[in-house]
This record gives sequence, structure tokens and C-alpha cells, in this order.
Amino acid sequence: MFQKKLKSMFFRSFIILTLVFFFQTSFPSFAFAKENVEETKVDYKKEVIIDSDLDGLTDEGEKQIFKTDPSSSDTDKDGFFDGAEILNGTDPLDRVDPVGRGIMNLTEEYFVEKTPWAWYLSRASGFLAYIFLWLSIFYGLAIRNIFLRKTINPANSLRLHSLTSVSAVFWALFHGVSFLFHDAEYAMGIKDVFIPFYSENIFVNRGYLTLGVIAFYILVVIVLTSFIKDKISHKIWRVAHSLNLFLVPLLALHVIFLGTDMQNQVVKLSFIVSLLLLVPLYSSSLVPFLWKKIKKR
Repeated sequence: MFQKKLKSMFFRSFIILTLVFFFQTSFPSFAFAKENVEETKVDYKKEVIIDSDLDGLTDEGEKQIFKTDPSSSDTDKDGFFDGAEILNGTDPLDRVDPVGRGIMNLTEEYFVEKTPWAWYLSRASGFLAYIFLWLSIFYGLAIRNIFLRKTINPANSLRLHSLTSVSAVFWALFHGVSFLFHDAEYAMGIKDVFIPFYSENIFVNRGYLTLGVIAFYILVVIVLTSFIKDKISHKIWRVAHSLNLFLVPLLALHVIFLGTDMQNQVVKLSFIVSLLLLVPLYSSSLVPFLWKKIKKR
């Protein structure tokens, strides 16, 4: 019976992955905001139109619209004329913009055009890993939570907790392994994916990547100790499960600072809200447990 439900859970996961993959490949600009430029007109007040600094922008245009210095052809001193930056779509007031924008464009172009399937699989599997992890934590808390027990049968919560935790491990593993299939410049080796502090990929922050690796191992330990619960002491099992308190913060930092889709404010806000929802669930489960311990003493 349990194996059938496990197969059913993986089948549903595959369907969800397919839908997420389709959505992300159909809308490749999902994580990148588009700029909206409003058309404005310069009021010259019947004065002579001049360009004192010969940067391609009129003096009044620089004052009224672009807020650049009409006496300097390169307001931000980045080596690019103000007029050239306006035509290129970069910020003439930001010294880093042409370089930073160029790197972002090259990075986006590389991922979208050269490695779409691997890149989108990485993102989709990361989404699924988090969704199943969140559900696993939710159903795990629902087993003993005095409020959730009234709406969800504890036996059902236990079964769903087991299924979703296994699914979370599977998709987290899939998420890491998918990076092995990126093109040479962006690909990671097995050591990069599974050994903390090892990665030397210049496009990925080693520290935040390591947090994800450690979070994965914590998840594996929690799930494995649950399946061998009958063969280990209850104290060891409880200590392993208490690692959840470290798992969630580590995962949050990994996702927020490395997740491509975190550039989308809606996705980022949804992620943060989902994390905050766990706080009252943890609290309402932990307080009664601690109260019982205190009363026994």
C-alpha cells in the first residue's frame, strides 16, 4: 500500500515538473524584469537648442529628463558618453551599469540560448524540492499540533509526511545533479555538487552553494533516521529531527541569494511568506511539548 502511494507521489511530481518546465521554457524572461520607458518631451521655452558638452544630449534634455550634467559629456565617469549610454539603455548616472549590464546580458543569453534544458530543469527541480520539503515539515508538525490534529487525521499526516520527505530528497538530489549537465563553462563536477566549500565556479558564490549542500545532507539524515526509527534510540531520532531548525535557515539563505527566480519579486515574496508561515506552526507545536516536560519535572 505504501509503495503504491510512493509511486503515485513520484508520478504527480513528474507531472508538476513537466508543467513547471513548460512554464519556464515558454516564458524565459520570467526572472528578468523589463524596463518601461515613458516618452517625455523637452520644453525648450523658445530658447536656442544647444549641446554644450557634445555628448549627444541637449542641455535642456539633460536637465529636465536625464538629470545628467550638461557641462560634462560623461557624468558618471565610466568612460561612456551620456548620449551613448541612453541609446544603449544603460544608466548614465551609474558608473557600474555598462559593465554590470553587459555581464548580466551575457549570462542571461548564455543560460537561455546555450543550456535551456539543463538550466530550466535545475530551476524546476529546485522549486519541487522546496515545495515537498515545506509539505513534509507541515505534515510532520500536523502529527502533534493541537490545532492541526483537529482537521487532519494524525495517521494521514504521518503517511504524507513520509511521502513528501522522500520526494523532497529525490528532487533536491535531482536539483544538484542537473548542474552536471550544463555546458563546460557553467557546469559543476560531482565534487562541486556534493562536497561543501569545494566549488571554484566563479559564477556561483561558494558560501551560499555550501549552505545548500549542507542543507541537503541534513535532510538526508533526517529522512534516513525516520526510516530506521525502530532500530535506533528515540533520543537519536529526536536529535536528528531537531536539525530541522538548522535546515530551514540554511535553505532560505541558499535560495534567496542563489535562486535565479528570486529576482522576481512575486516569487521572492511568496517564498518568504511560506517560510514565515512555519513559525507559528513550530511555535504551537513546541510550546505544548515543552510545557509537558516542565510539568513532569
